[in-house]
Amino acid sequence: MSYNSIYFEEKFKNTDIFEFLNSAVPILIGILIFFNSFPHVTAIKEICFYLSAIIVVFLIVFKKIKFSFRSPLLNPLGIFTGWALLSVFFAIDKKGSLTDFYAHLLRYLIFYFILINYFDSKKFILNLLWIIIISASIFSIGGLGYYYWIQGNDITSRFALGFRETNTNLIGIMTLFAIILSVNLFSNKLHLSQRIILSLCILALTMATVLTQTRSNLVAMGIAFTVLVIKNKKLLFTFFLLFIAIILFTPFKERFNSVSDGSVWHRIALTYISLEILRDYPIVGTGFSIDTFGIPEFIDQNNYNSRVPPKYRLPEEMFKIPHNMFLSIATRTGIIGLIAYIYVILTFFIMCFKLMKDGKDAFIKKWGLCILSSGIMFIVKGSFEPIFCHFAELIFFTIFSMATILYRINNSC
Repeated sequence: MSYNSIYFEEKFKNTDIFEFLNSAVPILIGILIFFNSFPHVTAIKEICFYLSAIIVVFLIVFKKIKFSFRSPLLNPLGIFTGWALLSVFFAIDKKGSLTDFYAHLLRYLIFYFILINYFDSKKFILNLLWIIIISASIFSIGGLGYYYWIQGNDITSRFALGFRETNTNLIGIMTLFAIILSVNLFSNKLHLSQRIILSLCILALTMATVLTQTRSNLVAMGIAFTVLVIKNKKLLFTFFLLFIAIILFTPFKERFNSVSDGSVWHRIALTYISLEILRDYPIVGTGFSIDTFGIPEFIDQNNYNSRVPPKYRLPEEMFKIPHNMFLSIATRTGIIGLIAYIYVILTFFIMCFKLMKDGKDAFIKKWGLCILSSGIMFIVKGSFEPIFCHFAELIFFTIFSMATILYRINNSC
């Protein structure tokens, strides 16, 4: 090795570059989470994700950080990931399945492990909460202004119809998550200015949620918030009154009066077809690709339509993906994949219950309940909507991450 090489290596080791890079990771991840709420910023999110991942690998190689994979979700996620990868080799669309295996699972596992290693304290948890709340609130305020003021839509029309990356049915995942965090954060010791900001955020988020007129939002809100405030009788009663008022005095009333509309029929039809596909591919499914279900060259739509009752047969343009996360996983990875996926979710719920019961301080117990409520909200939404998209997946793995961080903090107390 030349003198210059030795000199450069020693100089490199003595600089603060490692400290700088280590500090940059949570900033990049914070930016990624912040911009998840907004459409047309894919480049920013991709740069933040890949740059943070490269930095983490770099720091691990040089042994400059202690990177831990310790998590109750490690084994369940490992089993599901292993089975999902195996399903790729038996997939109808192998190329699409391999692409989606990375894009919709592997990259979020990377995100998950980076998040639990860098946001690993109560202070970082609170910073993460504010990032999520402020991001969702800015989107809600901007989106409402754009849709009803600039575009001139009537206030009775469903908010965000026509939005691509953050569409009407999925916005509730973001807004409800942020509302749940905001309500729970309100019980902390906050400055008056923080309480005012938080109140305005809750107002904007609630307006965006209600104006979508998405029935799954109201169902998810009802169940998740009941869990969140179940121990506080005053809050529970207040929420119950607000819930009734939303149903009676907002456009939601008309949505519930039309439960037999096309969207309900569409979901029933997709359920029938999903079960028929699962009968033909019971073990490994059709492959991990999200799109296989709705592509005629892979799935014989006429064949499956002919198996369901005539009134539930789908026209070609509506033959897309199941509007249920469990049916989607089942058709893509088979019954074994579905069992593995349920194992992941059950483990998450067990973690939250342990945090609530055995948390070593009030912070752990309170936020354990909050994350449980958030997880329930996501599961309810996922039972009625096609939630396997980047926007929703990042939120799902953020919820997993927050539960894991609290679990690790509790065990290290």
